Amino acid sequence: ASAASGANDTCLGCHGSKDIASQGGERLFVDPAKFAATTHAVIGCDSCHTSVTPRHPHDGSKPAKAVCKECHAPIHTEYATALHSTKASCNDCHNPHEVKPALMDSGDNINRKCAKCHDPATTVKTHSKWL
Repeated sequence: ASAASGANDTCLGCHGSKDIASQGGERLFVDPAKFAATTHAVIGCDSCHTSVTPRHPHDGSKPAKAVCKECHAPIHTEYATALHSTKASCNDCHNPHEVKPALMDSGDNINRKCAKCHDPATTVKTHSKWL
């Protein structure tokens, strides 16, 4: 964890500043406080972003996205059979830099994620039996 913390500090030196969004979009910004509270902070940025070189960002390469199924294979296998599997990737609903247990997430926050793709009124109408 100590080594991960040092590497994370290096990454967050740039990615922890909202200014980075102007260089490639909001997805590049990682809120340091929210990230520090995740399990992913313990394993370190470079555990998921393995293609980052010591010369990043000056080497011109773009780090590959993390592959969630490498650590979350059972969940990936289950999700592959779900209705949404062909329409949404893990990161469409889950921010790996802000991971928290499901019980710690609010219903409002979950609903906002669904509303990115689904009309709230239609969702309530079609899902009212189990909502």
